[in-house]
Amino acid sequence: QLSLRGGFGLFSGGDPNVWLSNTYSTDFISQFGVNEREFFNAGFSTLFDAGVVYPDGPGPGYSVPSQLIDAVAAGSGSPGFEMNSLDPNFEIPGEWKVSFGGTYDLYLPMDNFLGGDYRINADVLWSQDHNAAIITRRDLVETGTGPAGFPLYSSVNSPGTLELTNTDVEAESINFAFTIEKDYDFGLNWIFGYAYNDAEDVQPMTSSVAFSNYVSRSFVGVNDEVASLSNYNIENRFTLNVNYEHEFVQDYSTRFSLFAMATSGRPFSYTMNANGGGDLTNFNPFLSGDNWLLYVPTDPADPNVDLSALSAAEVSAFFNFIQDAGLSGQAGGFAERNGDQGGWWTKADLRISQDLPGFMEGHRSQVFLDIDNFTNLLNDEWGILNEAGFPRRNRVVDAELNGTNTQFVYSNFNDPTTTTRVGGASLWSVRVGLRYNF
Repeated sequence: QLSLRGGFGLFSGGDPNVWLSNTYSTDFISQFGVNEREFFNAGFSTLFDAGVVYPDGPGPGYSVPSQLIDAVAAGSGSPGFEMNSLDPNFEIPGEWKVSFGGTYDLYLPMDNFLGGDYRINADVLWSQDHNAAIITRRDLVETGTGPAGFPLYSSVNSPGTLELTNTDVEAESINFAFTIEKDYDFGLNWIFGYAYNDAEDVQPMTSSVAFSNYVSRSFVGVNDEVASLSNYNIENRFTLNVNYEHEFVQDYSTRFSLFAMATSGRPFSYTMNANGGGDLTNFNPFLSGDNWLLYVPTDPADPNVDLSALSAAEVSAFFNFIQDAGLSGQAGGFAERNGDQGGWWTKADLRISQDLPGFMEGHRSQVFLDIDNFTNLLNDEWGILNEAGFPRRNRVVDAELNGTNTQFVYSNFNDPTTTTRVGGASLWSVRVGLRYNF
């Protein structure tokens, strides 16, 4: 028996309202903020300094220092603090979606463990962004190009202006998933599943604050609007759920549940860490930070790079890294955003529960044991999640532009570790509980 399903439509919703509220909380007209660093810039080394006045209490944790209150009252705020704005033509973001799927009930006429009824589900979902939300710098103008077409900018006003707007770039995603499941009459059932994802976005929009959304991405030009593989994409995911239930004591069930999964790693970008300095109000052509996608030289004589700050050993190691990381095909250009991914993560969780009687007629109770990452409990080398840290980039070299903006000057080859261990996800934990129903 086969049943089919499908759908088509334009959907919206799910975008955090805080993206809109930033416009009101950091407008530099009615709202001003001051950073703690301005307190220290004023010459105070700690919040306990004798010269600090606390109007509402005797010290830190009781009151805000008057020096900070006065800065806000004066309407000056913190130098470098960014202004947030909303595009007057902002549209509610949405997605076009097309889905198609089906369920097929299959019977295998076999007189063994493999015979009997199976249920197979399969679904395909295609989606395309419509007016996706992004953060851009409205105060920047492109003033020229540097090495390999690297765009150079300058700011036309201070403070810098971060604007919530829409992009016309239509990032696309394709998702495919299927499951196969089977029940047995002696209390066993299982479900096996697989999902494939290829999801793009223009900006991952990782945060609630406009500044964090703007800088927590990798790019060539700071105002680039390019669809690339999403930070959130998990390309492959296998799952297995096995359950067994039996009444070892009549009327009181014992249940064993095992959930196992294996997922491919999160994507990440290879970047260069800029030494050019600068912030949102003192903009340099090469904004500081490790947001910049790595320029991949063709060879040590590439005219777009100056490698003189690297030792001969570092130069050799750097080009070996380019080869090993699969970046050779991008030589003469910039590394692709989220062009690599971390290793696979495999783990299993176990749950055991036992039904018990209650204290009165009609009452029931249950004790249960949950072991998260049971694989790691069995062997501390198993169940380990390794991935590039937030916001999914790995710094390869430190870099700056030379005096004429015609070369990247590389220093401090970092021989990047592709991934780092994620502590909480890589540990096992046990929870024991009691449930009472009446």
